[in-house]
Amino acid sequence: MALKRTRPEINICGVDIDSNTIQIGIETKCIDWGTLDIRQGVKDADLVVISTLVSSITKIAEEIAPYLKPGCIVTDVGSTKEEITGIVNDLLPTTIHYVPGHPMAGSEAKGIIGADAYLFENAVYILTPVLTTNDHALLILKELIESMGARVLNLSPYEHDLKVAAISHLPHVVAAALVNAVSLLEEEQGEIFKLSAGGFRDLTRIAGSQPEMWRDIFLQNRQGVLQSLSFFRQALDKIEKAIRQEDMEDIYEFLMKAKNERSKIPIKVKGILPEVYEIVVTVPDKPGIIGAIANLLGKEEINIIDIEILRVREGDGGTIRFGFQKADLRDRAVEILRNHGFIAKVRS
Repeated sequence: MALKRTRPEINICGVDIDSNTIQIGIETKCIDWGTLDIRQGVKDADLVVISTLVSSITKIAEEIAPYLKPGCIVTDVGSTKEEITGIVNDLLPTTIHYVPGHPMAGSEAKGIIGADAYLFENAVYILTPVLTTNDHALLILKELIESMGARVLNLSPYEHDLKVAAISHLPHVVAAALVNAVSLLEEEQGEIFKLSAGGFRDLTRIAGSQPEMWRDIFLQNRQGVLQSLSFFRQALDKIEKAIRQEDMEDIYEFLMKAKNERSKIPIKVKGILPEVYEIVVTVPDKPGIIGAIANLLGKEEINIIDIEILRVREGDGGTIRFGFQKADLRDRAVEILRNHGFIAKVRS
């Protein structure tokens, strides 16, 4: 969808095991045509993107290898890299250019129904070239990815797996563990989930992701995941000990350290993603309020690059965070919204 939006001249074939998915792809103009025959789909292709469960990537690569034309670029979007990259690299002929990839974007939604043409805008898209990766093929893929609005970051497969285990895979383990822990209390006490507020929903949202996909990821990147779990367990042990001992100072330091580290996140990704200049707006509870704000700012040509609902108070409205690419746009947005009666504050 992103490619058809930004590069409509590119002819895209979709290959799937479900003819209904192909039909939806054509109807939504995500693809130009589709087929259930993978050999027919990759024939004469300049670029092949393998978008399957990580456990299937090597199988797909082996299956398509004999039917790829010389000079074809093959990439994947798998969340693990080191193990897969080595196998696929050996499976493909030397005339084929393999450039492993992993877009750091997505949601818990599954399949084409959850697809979003703007998913890659301002997202990090990691490429993990190896020594045999063709420089020209790498450049072509990089330009194609950037045309969709993403920002390319090159990492080694090993570095990718280590870092992504901490920032992506560990949170999925934690979210699932948190839901399962509370479910034990639910079985014992009952009606606990009914009390869940925004914080619990936000923390556990990704627990609704595809179990089969994350099962494969955890196993493919087991060393990285286990290492991240070890650090997480250390943090849990520390706070558990402090609470048991009623050590107010250690509890405070634990929470303060987390608060301070959390505030550094935009700084750490600067250079990969643009720095986001934020405001917080208190809004009334009425239909169309977010659209009204977006419309006000849009008329002044102020582009919102990020949005998040922070708090919802039933019947009273809530608080929304808006992000902008430049400080002057942020400041103008505050002024405009205040002039229209909204409570808007710069978020430091």
